[in-house]
Amino acid sequence: MFKNKIHLSSKGFTLIELLVVILILAVLATLLLITLDPFAQLDKAKNAQRKQDFVQIRSALDTFYNDNNFYPPTIPFGSEWKVGNTIYMKKVPQDPDCYVTGYCYYYQTDTTSASPQWNVLYARYTGKFIKPADINTTCPLPTVCAATPSFNASTKYNYCVISGAL
Repeated sequence: MFKNKIHLSSKGFTLIELLVVILILAVLATLLLITLDPFAQLDKAKNAQRKQDFVQIRSALDTFYNDNNFYPPTIPFGSEWKVGNTIYMKKVPQDPDCYVTGYCYYYQTDTTSASPQWNVLYARYTGKFIKPADINTTCPLPTVCAATPSFNASTKYNYCVISGAL
């Protein structure tokens, strides 16, 4: 009376259908990555960090200047900046790529004077979508930059912030 019947079910996806869906998802994911460009976003974030670091360092430099009537001869990048009992910064920021690329922040002041009245902070902005306003192709202080031959876009530093007066 009862016969064993093998009933083939038509439920589920075929291999071709699965491959088509995976291919469509891969194309959409690729387009999303190309549109967002995570590496460019990372470069933008690092450049924003560099700009913010310089705001903090300049604030500490101004505090030092107000306390001493001159700028310090050096800054301890990556370490605590303390003179006597006065802590100017718990940790002076360092370039986010310093230990990877070697492009560390650079501080320059008048070494010919016992009480320097100016200073320059240098950094290297990175990325393919750098705004021209963020890049200084030439340093605005010719006498300072003459002593810093590495200040140009093709070599090391392409961004500087100046405090004080010559």
